[in-house]
Amino acid sequence: MPHWVVVGASRGIGLEFVKQLVARGDNVTATVRGDISKASDLWAVIGSSDQGTCRLLECDVKSDCSISRFAQDLANIHGPRTSIDHVIVNAGILKYPNVSVYCPSSVLI
Repeated sequence: MPHWVVVGASRGIGLEFVKQLVARGDNVTATVRGDISKASDLWAVIGSSDQGTCRLLECDVKSDCSISRFAQDLANIHGPRTSIDHVIVNAGILKYPNVSVYCPSSVLI
């Protein structure tokens, strides 16, 4: 069974990835930015699954400390030689202003 890590899984596309991966029987480590106890949609996926397994961990991609803690938690759970087959990074940082919201007419084609 492949082991997937889905970063940014609390809602939207990330949540849907988790649902489909667990439904097909894969092992998933799903991350949320904040308190994992508040990730009710993810807990519903875990509670309803009779196929694959899913574990929730916290990982805020804006925080080096949180990323390091996530890596350590993953190693503590699965051992120092954790095998991860696939990673979906569905979390990001968008800073304003940026080209997608502001583009001077001189740059437009």
